[in-house]
Amino acid sequence: MMTEFDFAGVYVSPFFVTLLLALPVYLLCRGILAQLGLMARLWYPPLFEVGLFIIILSAVTALI
Repeated sequence: MMTEFDFAGVYVSPFFVTLLLALPVYLLCRGILAQLGLMARLWYPPLFEVGLFIIILSAVTALI
């Protein structure tokens, strides 16, 4: 079980740390999809990006 992290005297939620771990993975996937031209083929890219981030966040949470 994860507990709060002490960062410069401020307690930070473990979920916030998980968000910070998922962010670089999301940005990497988003960049790769943009380079391949797949983002232009989507019906509504912002909706896809939110879904992609939720999937990556769930995977990171499950791995921790």
